[in-house]
Amino acid sequence: MKTEINFSIVTPVYNREDCILRCLNSITNQNFQNVEHLIVNDGSTDGTLDILETYSKSHPHVTILNLKKNRGVNAARNFAIKQCKNSYVIFLDSDDYMSNQALNIITEKINLYPGYLHYLFTTDDMTVHYNSNLLLNCESKEIKFANWIKGEIAGDFLHVMSREMIQQFLFNENLRIYEALNFMKMYRYSNKQRFVKTIVVHLERNRHDSVTKEATLINSNAIQSQCEYLKQMIDLFEDDYKKYNISGLYSMINRCLIFNLALSDYNSYKYLSKRFKKRVIFDKIICKLKLGYLIKLLIVAYSRIKNL
Repeated sequence: MKTEINFSIVTPVYNREDCILRCLNSITNQNFQNVEHLIVNDGSTDGTLDILETYSKSHPHVTILNLKKNRGVNAARNFAIKQCKNSYVIFLDSDDYMSNQALNIITEKINLYPGYLHYLFTTDDMTVHYNSNLLLNCESKEIKFANWIKGEIAGDFLHVMSREMIQQFLFNENLRIYEALNFMKMYRYSNKQRFVKTIVVHLERNRHDSVTKEATLINSNAIQSQCEYLKQMIDLFEDDYKKYNISGLYSMINRCLIFNLALSDYNSYKYLSKRFKKRVIFDKIICKLKLGYLIKLLIVAYSRIKNL
């Protein structure tokens, strides 16, 4: 028996006056009745808010939530998640847009594969990646939490998540990016997810102002953010990695140790190295002579060259 399915679509937006209408129209043109579109204006300084307010006046499914100061995508998502009313929540970035009939397709697949708290649909630019993955090179697949821990699955997806689930796992607002931390929590909570290899969203890549570029290690703030992300991954999933992927755990620990030195956080370095009995070569000299800044310079230089 088919059940009625409805969606809350969450779109954080910051300074996207050039493309936000494309995103908005991609939902409006779905001709899908059971949808609300929550747009969070994250302190935009261009004409984005004016566009949103004008649009919402003639489109009752659109709700504008306004943050006066830019707080980052995680804070914007949280603001909207708390106000979602429908059974499934979907994240749609402001520079992306949904395919024709996407919501009807998603509804059809949920009815075809019922009982999951978390569905993963494909994006238009990841087909080659999916086809090269033995687990994802199929029309549909049940994925387990262990697959994520083992590193057998990676890449971008359109996430369709139970509202009751995601409202239990709000994003860390101290990390403006690194949403993978929260998704891992949900993967563990739901234990199994349903992957569907059907394109339902189109992503715009390589914008010069894309939030994902904040992950590029070109300054101390970026290094600090990635270090904090790794610490939380280690703390939250240590036992899971020990069970399924010990080499993955050690890789995260090694990166975290290097970042601690690069940030001249020698106390954290000593604590982590003692806790896991792992060390960086020449660490005693680096700590004694306070040479961590040299490691930071090397990381920044490498990142800049890599991302030219």
